[in-house]
Amino acid sequence: MKKLGRLIGWFIVVPFLSRAQEADNSPIHQLIAELYEQYAAESEEEPDVENFFEELTALAARPLELNSSSRRELERLPFLSELQVENLLYHRFTYGAFTSLYELQLVEGFDMTDIRRMLPFIRLGEAENEREELRWWEVKQYGRHELYLRNDYSRQSLPYDGDRLHSWAKYRFEFRDRIRFNLTAEKDAGERWWDASRGGVDFVSSSLQLRSQGVVSNLILGDFTAGFGQGLVLRQGFRRGKSAMTTQVAIRDSGFKRYASTNEHLFFRGAAATFHFGKTDLSTFLSCRKIDATFDGSVFRNIYTSGLHRTPSEIEKDDRVTQHSMGVNLSYTQLYYELGLTAVYTRFDTPLQPEIKPYSYYYFRGSHQLTSGLHYRFRVHYFNFFGEAALTRWPGAGTINGVSFAPSSRVNIALVHRYYARSFSPLFASAFSAQSRVGNESGFYAGVEMALLARWKLSAYADSYRFGWLKYGVDAPSVGNDFLLQLQHTPSRQLQLTLRYRYRQAYGSERSGQSPLIAVQQEKKRSGRMQLDYTTGRVVFRNAMEANRFDGTGLAATGYAAWQDVIFQLQRLPLKMTFRYLFFDIPGGDNRIYTYETDVLHAFSSPSFSGKGSRYYLVAQYEIGKQISVWLKAAQLRYADGRTHIGSGSSAVAGDSRTEFHFLMRFRIRNH
Repeated sequence: MKKLGRLIGWFIVVPFLSRAQEADNSPIHQLIAELYEQYAAESEEEPDVENFFEELTALAARPLELNSSSRRELERLPFLSELQVENLLYHRFTYGAFTSLYELQLVEGFDMTDIRRMLPFIRLGEAENEREELRWWEVKQYGRHELYLRNDYSRQSLPYDGDRLHSWAKYRFEFRDRIRFNLTAEKDAGERWWDASRGGVDFVSSSLQLRSQGVVSNLILGDFTAGFGQGLVLRQGFRRGKSAMTTQVAIRDSGFKRYASTNEHLFFRGAAATFHFGKTDLSTFLSCRKIDATFDGSVFRNIYTSGLHRTPSEIEKDDRVTQHSMGVNLSYTQLYYELGLTAVYTRFDTPLQPEIKPYSYYYFRGSHQLTSGLHYRFRVHYFNFFGEAALTRWPGAGTINGVSFAPSSRVNIALVHRYYARSFSPLFASAFSAQSRVGNESGFYAGVEMALLARWKLSAYADSYRFGWLKYGVDAPSVGNDFLLQLQHTPSRQLQLTLRYRYRQAYGSERSGQSPLIAVQQEKKRSGRMQLDYTTGRVVFRNAMEANRFDGTGLAATGYAAWQDVIFQLQRLPLKMTFRYLFFDIPGGDNRIYTYETDVLHAFSSPSFSGKGSRYYLVAQYEIGKQISVWLKAAQLRYADGRTHIGSGSSAVAGDSRTEFHFLMRFRIRNH
């Protein structure tokens, strides 16, 4: 109780200890942090948001013109719901052009949080004529070149032939929103920068994207990602699912995007093009690339997705299988509805044969797969309907259908039903679900957002789902229920309080000793978080506490963590610094707590903590003139539970602490 009392006192008192001048809040990074932390906490795997960050950064560099942007352009803002986009367009049509960005307060369904998020990505001014002919002297003179060099270093030695550095280099070129080129080279810690036997650098990626308002509206050569409909047939990259943005469940952004991430798995390699004919868009692609795989004789058992090639066994998996893919999407868009058809065909040069286990009985097997689906969206009065139905090999079918609506200007509601057959196993699907795999699931979701009073907002969701067949870690058909309740209070632009409660009920298997019998037991996890964000002048304080309790598989445990962030911008130096101190007491992995960490530019992480200890880091950003920026992060994780090593397997390091350094330098070669 004494510890808890000191913790609460520290949480309340610290934010009011300092005064300074206006802070530089880096709204793009703050937005990424909010989205990333919410989705990472809900997901079974850490999401890849590098491409997502690249898109938002490019959008911030060339903000949308508010009075001329189309529905599809406004839907690029991920924090706006479908209803908010519709309300904005209706307000603009009814009352005419906006004369000030702060007129957004008059749009139904918008609050100050929504407007604050929008400001970096919108502007008022003249709309650009994207139909005008490209003039190469303008491309040469006004194109923007950027070069990024990053190194991450760990003090602990690793048992690999390569050095301890995780390094990458990125080159970017952009001209307006019409020409984009990127080149990325990367190696992980433990890998060699140059290995002639493996063809040189471990991972190299590049792409060229050309956009226009003509017939060929989007053309990409090289590496790219694709996504259409609600993701039942095809979607790569950042996976949207359950989060504290409880009514934003429909996927809106579609099409091809250049690939700019260092993830070595989630992309195609080849050519993609979208052809625009009035209200009809035809998108098609061809891809041929080598993928990593685990072999067993003449077949491969699974696709190796980590991208790590440090040991002989990992190197043996490198580029073992050739994957050919082709796909097409045909979409017809009217003012109040959209209809689309998507089909993807994939062939491997070696059959995929996962090891036969009860839970993997219905996984995809073979050398080729055809997946096709129909998706739709339409609006009727205040109701927005959306959905998709897809088919792999009969009876491998899946469907998702939902509706969002606003019974009043202060209430938004979203309802989603999904059914994915146990034999539904599309290779490139990423849709709304309770697990990372799309298949063997049915469920119903309800989410609501309510503006209770001025500056008070309530968000909640309930998700009930069922797995009709066994899944990994659960040796029987099972059910689950997830609930979230969040209350936000924003009394001023300088202060925001967030209270969040989560409850999850699912099932897990436990084997007792040498007995062949396996017990399937109910597991419950409850967690609560309190977060206070306070801005005073040039200093931002962020205080957070989270506690949880796990009951299941014959044990019950309670864990907690608390952390303090201090972000400040020096007045006379172009130096911004972020400091965090976190301590945790979490008995086991079932109680692990995820927290988003600030890092160098283009780096994102949401580590999970278990055990007993502390973590602290300092991130510094310094501007050396207009052309060069430097980021440095120094961090240490220290355990206080008597352990003698950190990690497991070949990545285990001796001792009870781990120290790391991240360094990034950005060169803006030309920026007009």
